[in-house]
Amino acid sequence: MTGRRPRRESDRGQLVLVAAAALAIALFPLVLAYLQLGYMGDIDAEPTGAEPERELHRALEGAVDGAAGEIDTRAVEQASGDGSAESRAIDGAEAAASAFRVGVSDDLERVERSRPADGTAARIGYAPATADAWIDEGRWREGVAGKFPEPTAHGGVIVQERAGQPTIIAVAFDVHLRTPEATVDRRLVVRVSG
Repeated sequence: MTGRRPRRESDRGQLVLVAAAALAIALFPLVLAYLQLGYMGDIDAEPTGAEPERELHRALEGAVDGAAGEIDTRAVEQASGDGSAESRAIDGAEAAASAFRVGVSDDLERVERSRPADGTAARIGYAPATADAWIDEGRWREGVAGKFPEPTAHGGVIVQERAGQPTIIAVAFDVHLRTPEATVDRRLVVRVSG
């Protein structure tokens, strides 16, 4: 009798392991599909909260960080020779600013049309004069950017050369936000985090 009991407990343990392995195998395609196809834009790039102005600013931060990160990746690929023809197109500050504007355009459009059901509308444009003033006032010197040369503004996109690579450090926006309660017109500079 004692010889059978450990055998049954052993069988039960093996059964649990087999069930866990089968569950893991069954869930793997779901996890893979979620990671590959489940991306529907940056969730932070879609303001949905009760405070539209703050949510809009947060959405802009997410959109700017995402597009700037893509430009940094492409510039590094270009420098290392690993990039495609598209990534080799970033050969200076103006090219980086242009590539950024293309890369962020879908997110900006999504932010603009994210809340029509509750009567909120946004119009987002670039603010070149605000970007120039931000640089002239030395506001770019905060954080890591202060350790590198003075940046340049290209149509509202602020680019700094870092180790010979163009890096987007901030973007100046002209924002018009209309809600059922108020209309807000602001010019703001959104820093790239990091």
